Amino acid sequence: MDETKWLRWLRTVTHEETVRGIARAANVSHTTVQRWVVKGVPPQTVWDLTIQFRGDPIAALVVLGRVTVHQVPELNFGAILPYVPEETLTGELHRRAMERRHMTSRTPGVPLGRSDNLARTEFRLTAKQGG
Repeated sequence: MDETKWLRWLRTVTHEETVRGIARAANVSHTTVQRWVVKGVPPQTVWDLTIQFRGDPIAALVVLGRVTVHQVPELNFGAILPYVPEETLTGELHRRAMERRHMTSRTPGVPLGRSDNLARTEFRLTAKQGG
């Protein structure tokens, strides 16, 4: 992997723009980060940084060369769902519903927020709060 890709991944995972900022965030020296950029980040460090900064584990697999970008859609995402917190799942469902509603609500002659083309796909989530 070329150094530009490593630097891009380090910036993404640490949310820092500079080598010194990445080093500060990762609690290593800037020369260590420079070495990572040139030679690659050790696999264990990729995982450690992904966990430390709550990074994308799929991006970590891709950057490590374990999965290609073209293989990502073939992954079994259903196997991950039992581990995903309910707030994350409902948030994603809401985001997708709003995105779809926004895309379909631009029908000419139909009031904003209403579309006769929008299929009725509703769901209700309920939870009892225990004491």
